[in-house]
Amino acid sequence: MPSPPHLSAHLPRARHEHLLRELSLRGSIRASEVAAQLGVSEVTIRRDIIHLEQGGHLARVHGGAISAEATTRPAPARTPIGLLLPGAGSHFPEVTRGAHEAALALHARLAMASTDYRAATERRQIRQLLVLGISGLVIAPTLRGRSLEDLAEELSAVPVPTVLVERDLERTGSLAEHDWVRTDHVRGALAAL
Repeated sequence: MPSPPHLSAHLPRARHEHLLRELSLRGSIRASEVAAQLGVSEVTIRRDIIHLEQGGHLARVHGGAISAEATTRPAPARTPIGLLLPGAGSHFPEVTRGAHEAALALHARLAMASTDYRAATERRQIRQLLVLGISGLVIAPTLRGRSLEDLAEELSAVPVPTVLVERDLERTGSLAEHDWVRTDHVRGALAAL
């Protein structure tokens, strides 16, 4: 979206014209992006979106707007995905951030849990995530207090697709049936997810 902030961006009519122009070009807008580009608050842009929606010029959606001509609104985030990590240390905040961004792009909801590197906590958290109705599980499993065979047996009992994170287990016997991802420490965690 072009144009640096200037005085006319603070006038409602100029903002409305900018919003409608961006919608016609892109089909959708995010309130946070437009606010940053125009140098105004998100609240101001949300009010502009409400005003334009009342006039039938656009349709409001979570975080922004879509063109009034759009035939359908985006589906709300429905697919729950479990993310089970040992904790917030090391690079796991980057893994969490990348997983959250990927989930948003897929219209999924991320249900996160932590294990503190304890197998018993991990098992309990998996059960709780399953009760929440997750459709898939992304997990950085711990090997403390259990063998590779025990881990493989436990993960094979999980009734949803499972992806292993950050463990060099992809070629290990029955764990090879699971997908896996690892962060690229050279390019950064976000590039790997």
